Amino acid sequence: QLAAIWESMPKENLLLSVYYRPHFLKIADQFMLSIAISLAICDFLKKYIENVTIKWPNDIYVGDQKIAGILIENSVQQDVIKNSIIGIGLNINQKDFSPHAKNACSLSQLTGLQYDLQQMLQILCECIEERYESIKTGFSPETITASFIYFFNCSSE
Repeated sequence: QLAAIWESMPKENLLLSVYYRPHFLKIADQFMLSIAISLAICDFLKKYIENVTIKWPNDIYVGDQKIAGILIENSVQQDVIKNSIIGIGLNINQKDFSPHAKNACSLSQLTGLQYDLQQMLQILCECIEERYESIKTGFSPETITASFIYFFNCSSE
């Protein structure tokens, strides 16, 4: 998106775009999509590591190291979101990063393990779908409050 890039060695990380049609979200509520995706990535990472935090609006950290980034591009129609393309860069197996990638880390660096990217993609997609469905089926002021409470708990661990 625009000039943003995600450094990645071939076949070592997860770089993906997710396409949704969140017609249920009004333009004023589009940040709920960012919340859902950020929390989904947190959910995924917490299966393997601790100290996962969200730096709004689009970065996921472990301690003071960046492990993932999110870019969301929305198309609007009248007062709702017509469609969204969600770009995700998630460092899984990469060991070395250029000096330009300040504070970059990967899951493999943090755990000392190698991961099967297909399996990791499946698990990540399940986490994303679960969070997306939660805002799709239960979008309300209470959902917003619950999501922010979860966010603060996620970020404070």
